[in-house]
Amino acid sequence: MLSRLSLIAILTTLTSASPLIKRAPAFKLHPAGDKTLCLGVPTGTTPGDGTPLYNIPCASAATGFEIAKGDNQVVRLTGTNFCLDAGSNPMDGGPAKLWTCYPGLANQRWYYTDDNHIAITGGTVCLDGAGGGCGLGGCAPGTKTCGNARGQTWTAEAVGSTPPPPPTTTPPPTTTPPPTTTPPPTTTPPSNQPDIKLIHPNGDNSQCLTLGARSPSDGTLVLFGACDTQSTRFSANQFWDINKGDGQIKLRGSNYCLDAGSNPGNGIELKVWTCYPGVPQQQWYYSQSFDIAITGGTQCMDLKREDGRTAQTWTCSGGNPQQVFTTGPPLFL
Repeated sequence: MLSRLSLIAILTTLTSASPLIKRAPAFKLHPAGDKTLCLGVPTGTTPGDGTPLYNIPCASAATGFEIAKGDNQVVRLTGTNFCLDAGSNPMDGGPAKLWTCYPGLANQRWYYTDDNHIAITGGTVCLDGAGGGCGLGGCAPGTKTCGNARGQTWTAEAVGSTPPPPPTTTPPPTTTPPPTTTPPPTTTPPSNQPDIKLIHPNGDNSQCLTLGARSPSDGTLVLFGACDTQSTRFSANQFWDINKGDGQIKLRGSNYCLDAGSNPGNGIELKVWTCYPGVPQQQWYYSQSFDIAITGGTQCMDLKREDGRTAQTWTCSGGNPQQVFTTGPPLFL
């Protein structure tokens, strides 16, 4: 039989032990409802203290965070002991990164609201989809003063969820052959015309990304110049096949693609090169925030501030007007 002192010692140990933290289910977190992007780290990146988080294509990211509506002691990257962390002084413009989980630590404690904001519990900042700059095929999250911006909404989708199967259809009866007297109606085949657009710097429709020579060849530089308002034989030098999301950016009617060079870095001028599918320096992500980032990198297309003409790569920074590019239809084809 336990002595009274032994019993007191056991009770003291039990009451002083750390409380068990209930693990929340794992969810993919989509920024601003964009289900093509997920909060996470690139596949192949080993999570650790200080690992930055990005909004990148879900297929190329280690995603899944343990989060529930309401107050979360931590928001853990599933399968690890690393949690969403806002830094020691959560503030407007602060980082969003991974750090060893410490349940209840102020910079790791998040409140997931009913309107899909993820806010520091008891604080004034929220996780913002573009608060930390752009790159890796999308924008890096950071902390911003909580508000109504769409970029501060995060949609949770259960990890492992799959789209519903396609509806089953009833095959046509085989007993009655189709009539042969009336030919089937002719249909117009779908157009294979690429989505051709002009690329403008930050909404300036008078300026267009253009080839820096009369005709393309490997290494021909591109730059921003006056949009061609009259149909000439060089007009197509401003026509680009570009779509939102991941892919190459091709010069219309050619096999030349926008290329950042084999070692993209700050101040490297952009050029065209023969298109090679899957080559990293030709793989671009045109995001909902209108930045054009190298997929899998941290460099973005950038308009050189000093001359307003040079198209170059530079470290992505969300909201930088030199890295905002809008598109519009050609004035003529």
